Amino acid sequence: MYSHSEFFQRLKIVLQELSGLPRYQGLAQSIRQMVDSGALKPGFALPSERELAETLGVSRVTVRSAIAELVEQRVLSRKHGARTVVSAKIAKPLSTLSSFSEDILSRGMDPGARWISKQRLRASPHEAMKLALSSDDMVWRLKRLRTADGIPIAFEEAVVPERYLPSAEQVDTSLYEVLEKSGHLPHRALQRMWADVADSTLAKLLEIDPGSAVLNSERLCFDSSNNPIELTRTCYRGGSYDFFVELHRSLG
Repeated sequence: MYSHSEFFQRLKIVLQELSGLPRYQGLAQSIRQMVDSGALKPGFALPSERELAETLGVSRVTVRSAIAELVEQRVLSRKHGARTVVSAKIAKPLSTLSSFSEDILSRGMDPGARWISKQRLRASPHEAMKLALSSDDMVWRLKRLRTADGIPIAFEEAVVPERYLPSAEQVDTSLYEVLEKSGHLPHRALQRMWADVADSTLAKLLEIDPGSAVLNSERLCFDSSNNPIELTRTCYRGGSYDFFVELHRSLG
C-alpha cells in the first residue's frame, strides 16, 4: 500500500502525462489510472482535500470536482468521518467460470463471507425446475454477504441439492472447494444478468444508500457429468465489478 508521499510522487508523474486536460479532469483521470493499474489498492485512503490542493498546487474546487466525479463513477467511496477511499472493484471475464473467492484472490485481496443463514429445506418450484429436482428433494440454501478485504461486495444466495452437499457446515469461505472435494466442481454454467436498485434491507447489508444501483445475476452450474448442482443468485454492489467478454465475428 502506498504511503501518502509515494502517492503524491506517482500522481504528479501521471498528472504531467495528462497535462493537456482541464485540471479537474486530469486529476480525476490520473487517480483512476492509478486505480485501474492496481497501483492504488482497495481501501487506500486519499489525503484530505486541503492536502491534495496544497501539494498539487490546485484549488480545492478542482480537487472536490475530481473526487465527486470518481465517487459518482464508483472508483472512490466516502466513508464515515469524511474519509475518501478507493472502492473495491473486481474485473471478471464472463467467459471464465470461477468462484467469488478465486476472483478476489486473483486481485490480491482477501475473500471473506459474513454468514446470514444456512437452511435445509425443500426447493421452490423455480429451483426444482432449474436443478431437476422432485418436490420431495431437499436443498441447502446458503445466504451470505461476500467481502473483499472486509469491504461488502455482494449478497449471495446459493441453492445446492442435498445429494451434492450433505452438510452445509462444511462450507466456510468457498463453496466450490467443498464441491470439488466431493467430485462435483462446477464445470460449466448458464448466467443471466440484469440491473436493479437496492431496497433498504439490501442497502444496509452492502453499506450503500437505498435506491443505489446494483447488478443482479442468476447462475446455474453443472458438473462434468452435466448434472445441475448449484443455482446462485447474486446482487453486486454497484461499481464493485467490471464484467467483460471477448467477442469474435461469426464467419458464417
